[in-house]
Amino acid sequence: MLSLKYSSLLFSILGLAILFYLSTTLQPIHITLEDISNYEGREITARGRITTYSITDYGEIIYIRGNNTTIPIFLDGFISIHSGDYVEVTGFVKKYNDKWEIEVNDPRYISILSSWSNISTPLWEIARYPSKYIGLNLNVTGYIDTLYDKWLILSDGNYSILVTFNHLNVSISPGSKVLLHAYFTYDPSISRYKFEIKNREHFIREV
Repeated sequence: MLSLKYSSLLFSILGLAILFYLSTTLQPIHITLEDISNYEGREITARGRITTYSITDYGEIIYIRGNNTTIPIFLDGFISIHSGDYVEVTGFVKKYNDKWEIEVNDPRYISILSSWSNISTPLWEIARYPSKYIGLNLNVTGYIDTLYDKWLILSDGNYSILVTFNHLNVSISPGSKVLLHAYFTYDPSISRYKFEIKNREHFIREV
């Protein structure tokens, strides 16, 4: 009777151990992009902001950035996305030409957690850590410090960043508080970081 009791306990512990093993090996592991080199061949889930993407004959190549690490995603399929979107990706970690990548075999395994237009970024943070935001569409609020035909200076009172545009469809004036949706980049010709209003998704308007 005592032996049966201990046998039951042993089988219960063994069953729990098997379930734990299956849960850790079969389920994707949530990681940060900085740790990707530790998970070669494993299925993982990671989050980041889209920097660039392109369409090929085989699907989409999407680059996502987490802190200072940028990793390419090779998607077998197509998904509607934008630079600056914050996404969650589930796929397999591979190494190609000595560089890490994530292969995703179905668009359903890429989820847009937040559109770039809904992520408000403080101007001071962009000004202090510009390399973190290069190549992203950004949503920023500030005040117009200086305004000319093709450019203006956006300020929060402490930090200022250049904004360039071809034309504006709204009437704004120096001192106005504005909401800016624009692309953030570095212009080597003037050695400055700047925002660009460059497509129909970008705008500046008084708030």
